Amino acid sequence: MLNSLATTTAIWRPLLPQLTQFHSVVCIDYPGHGNSPSRALPDDFDALAAQILGIADVLGIERAHLVGASVGGMLSLALAAQWPERVRSISVVGSSPRMEQQMWVDRADLVRDFGVAGIVADVLPRWFTEQFARHRPDVVAEYRDMLVRTTDASYLAFCELLAGLDVRPKLSAIKCPTLVVSGGMDTATTVDEARDVVAVVPESRLEILPDAAHMIQAMHPVLLGRLLREHIHKAE
Repeated sequence: MLNSLATTTAIWRPLLPQLTQFHSVVCIDYPGHGNSPSRALPDDFDALAAQILGIADVLGIERAHLVGASVGGMLSLALAAQWPERVRSISVVGSSPRMEQQMWVDRADLVRDFGVAGIVADVLPRWFTEQFARHRPDVVAEYRDMLVRTTDASYLAFCELLAGLDVRPKLSAIKCPTLVVSGGMDTATTVDEARDVVAVVPESRLEILPDAAHMIQAMHPVLLGRLLREHIHKAE
């Protein structure tokens, strides 16, 4: 399971009871996130995907069902396109096959000037709806803590990787069963961008959660867990 940027493997904790009943689950912290020390990222996105594959090699995992949120979803798409023999299915959650350039350039400028703490006011309203934030301030606080604990160096390195990134040319190479889950209120990665994936990937389907924002796994853990479990079961 591959996290979104500036979060940790803790985002998957609410889903694990549903998934670990039937599968061995591996969650990965990116460099400078969670328990992973800060170290240099590769120069390009495909090389980062190759590093994820290297972790599977070390663990002796020949084929896997990939689940990725946001940036993790983009990594799942890249892995399935480049190494189809290693991927049994992918589930892409709150993600997009392309990233704007200027937004990430501007975000990097803020982090250079103020650190990751300087982007909290911009990021959190993208992650959660106002209604969810009012009812579950504990969850929002947990995600805020993950965000500010991300190292500045790692966040900046991801900004460089993501600015203008476009994996759409790779999508036609994806042959495995693909589930795309999108939040109807997600302004970070929109439903239209999710449709870009299912329009090209042959064996794919789109699930839209109308009241969800970007952090679907936090807002709808039970529903998302069921969707993932059913998708993985059908793909086996």
